[in-house]
Amino acid sequence: MIRKVEMYQALCDNCGKTCMNKEGFVWSEERLAIEDALYMGWQIIDDKLYCPNCFEYDYKIGGYKPKKKSV
Repeated sequence: MIRKVEMYQALCDNCGKTCMNKEGFVWSEERLAIEDALYMGWQIIDDKLYCPNCFEYDYKIGGYKPKKKSV
């Protein structure tokens, strides 16, 4: 028997990179995908999700900001 299942992966809103742990898991709930991404060093900035390569700390604002999108 085969059945369709809905799964979730976290994607960087800047570069499109998929957040993958060592096992390559996908998650059954959106919240779990976000929690795991944050645990692995990703950041939510202005309601968008960024991988560690796509944000930096800005001392002027005292927080993280997205890096400019590469072309």
